[in-house]
Amino acid sequence: MACFTITFVEEQTFEAVFENLDGSFDASFGEVQRIGDIPIYEGSHIVIPQVTAQTLPTGDMHVLRDITVEQIPSYQVGNPFGGTTYIIGG
Repeated sequence: MACFTITFVEEQTFEAVFENLDGSFDASFGEVQRIGDIPIYEGSHIVIPQVTAQTLPTGDMHVLRDITVEQIPSYQVGNPFGGTTYIIGG
């Protein structure tokens, strides 16, 4: 087995020619680093649900961490008719 260390440079390509067409080729990429001038999203990464719709302005941006949508608060209480009332968001 042969191992190669390859460094990619922007605006250049990597080309490989294999003479033995009966063989196989495996490639493994560790960490991938995004290159370019894409802006990084620096707004809130936590969303608290509201009655109205919300939009995080992440379009065409690079988001570096997960965005968390908080759970809507809810609970159950007994009602005067012997049943259970499920309250969402209150």
